[in-house]
Amino acid sequence: MITHEEIKIKTELNKTDREYQEAKKEYQDAKKDLEKWKEGERGNRLDQLERKLEDEEWKNEGQKRRWEDRIKELKEEKERLKDRIKKLETMKMMWANQTIKLQDKLAGITEEKAQKLPEKLEFRDPHPLLMGSGSAWDFQASDALKEKLKDAIHDHFRCWKDGQLEKTTIPQYFILAGAGEGKSRTAQELPKLLIECTNDDVDLQNRLKSALVFNLSFENGTKLFRGVEVDSSYIIGNRMLFQLLKHPNETWNDFKNRYEVTPEKVLRHIARHRNQEFDDLNVIIILDGLQVAMNDPDDATISMPIHNLASSQKRVFLPVTSLKPPKINNNPVFIDNSVMKMLINDMGGHGRALEALEVSVREKDLDNINFIDLINNVRSKLIDNYQGWLSKTIYLKPVLRIILSRTQVDKNQDISTFKGKGLKIDDVTQFGLVRFESQSTDQVVGYLTCPYIWLWIMAHALSNDKVLQNWNFNYYNEVRNRTGDPSIPP
Repeated sequence: MITHEEIKIKTELNKTDREYQEAKKEYQDAKKDLEKWKEGERGNRLDQLERKLEDEEWKNEGQKRRWEDRIKELKEEKERLKDRIKKLETMKMMWANQTIKLQDKLAGITEEKAQKLPEKLEFRDPHPLLMGSGSAWDFQASDALKEKLKDAIHDHFRCWKDGQLEKTTIPQYFILAGAGEGKSRTAQELPKLLIECTNDDVDLQNRLKSALVFNLSFENGTKLFRGVEVDSSYIIGNRMLFQLLKHPNETWNDFKNRYEVTPEKVLRHIARHRNQEFDDLNVIIILDGLQVAMNDPDDATISMPIHNLASSQKRVFLPVTSLKPPKINNNPVFIDNSVMKMLINDMGGHGRALEALEVSVREKDLDNINFIDLINNVRSKLIDNYQGWLSKTIYLKPVLRIILSRTQVDKNQDISTFKGKGLKIDDVTQFGLVRFESQSTDQVVGYLTCPYIWLWIMAHALSNDKVLQNWNFNYYNEVRNRTGDPSIPP
């Protein structure tokens, strides 16, 4: 259990860290102010006065004293700026030292807790990241995903063997997608996909087959507590340990304060259990819901485009797959008739929408069903699940208008804005919910598309746009008794 002393130290640590960050910012601002002063009118004036005082042959002592007084005044002003910098630097160092002391104190407590770990840890296979009905569907991986993963992992392995272990050569793998597009399912299937993609390299494939896989989440059952969980090593290490030590019916709330361990410590204890050298372990760590841990979750979540990632760490962005009608053990999930094809088509290959459709038609008589009620039921399920996400899609307003009006777009031109920055086609299509279609892959002019159900939901979520809000998407009455084209437009 977390002790009162730990809570006290963490609270104080958060405070000192805030004070340090504020002092650091003030210090940096003060240095900028001094530079601006030097380069500005008053700094230039001081230089001019000093040169003139030195070069001029003064016959009027009164005028000379006035110049000297003015120089003295400007120098004092400059010194005040310097003194402020010194004071802020001292304050910054004081808070930095205080932070280090508290971190050391907390580390001592956590080390004591870590020593309670069993000397050896037996590895346990991870639990699935998903528990919905769609998790039972046969996994669908696009050729684009397989090809990108294959190229990346072979390049990764080559750099590792050559000892090129810099952050510019060893990548992190990211899956960016819209709401319910299949990020978690794709991440969960990566270990199997990696094995499939390495048939041409026995050494690499064997390493991947022997890899220890950790499925970790910052959402759902192991939610991240921002402000309390502040050390990324412990955040990950504790969840790795939870996978290994979790008892039946034990929750994360029961477990989360019991240990403070790093990923390395967990893996070293596993290596001891397996009588294996630590450096010989092959490990795959999957982090789901990473946006929860970010300072500004909007910068990398399911709803917002990513801008200006500062780190030079190499990244591989893996695409998600637009789903075909799902199957379980190669058997279709949905019955094969024209109405169902129409409904499936309106889901646009969107995983969570198809899952909502499956739940909505389960045990229903499709010959006598009210399709308006059915589609509204699907919409309600999606809106309930993604209400928070829908509130952040205002930047898609011009995009929705482009889609509905079937306006041709150019990939090189801005089509919307986000936080004052222009957005191009690639910015709004990188998550998969909005897609760009053209006659060939090398063309920059084409059209934007979106799953019909999401187009409907997002348009109605924009409360300040009467045109989109009042657009009639409900065409099901018109086609209730029609057959043929399953993609009849509104």
